[in-house]
Amino acid sequence: MKGVLLILLFILPLQVLLGQDYAANVNETEFKTKHPAEKEAVARDYKWEFYSPDLDNYTKQKAAVVDGERFDTSLSPLVDMFNESYTDQEPIAPGNPATRIIIRKPAIYNAVRKIDKYYSKQVAHGGMNSVNARKGFERVLTIAIAALSEKSQSFEDALQQNRRNPEALLAQFNQVKLKDM
Repeated sequence: MKGVLLILLFILPLQVLLGQDYAANVNETEFKTKHPAEKEAVARDYKWEFYSPDLDNYTKQKAAVVDGERFDTSLSPLVDMFNESYTDQEPIAPGNPATRIIIRKPAIYNAVRKIDKYYSKQVAHGGMNSVNARKGFERVLTIAIAALSEKSQSFEDALQQNRRNPEALLAQFNQVKLKDM
């Protein structure tokens, strides 16, 4: 009895699927599921557009990455530009040598730091090529520098909602289009 019941439970869903495929072919319509490789290229829809930043001070180093070296070492001028743009040091009180750091647009700043850690872990564990990580992080840094001078509240809100998931943060950065001036 149990064997018959198990067979029916496996065959019934199969019959339903075959029946849908048959019904689609009777009406001379093609079944709509396609393999992801067969899908047509869709024009990318961007949610945000920022003007490309002026990166004249940024000189990309062309040196090869040495084993054990961080993937973003060649991006250090761009990382420095990012840090200088997003942070200000302000004295706490006159005569006190201590300073506090003020961060402009903390949602974007924290997202870039989270993505940097994510890429570092991926490269360290062999999940990603250092060249691809470098390209991706360079794009993230460029977008972050561009977003500093733009009205980007909706972009910051989206980053804030996904602040715990670095892959979702990367997806948000991939929905940004950089326009030339």
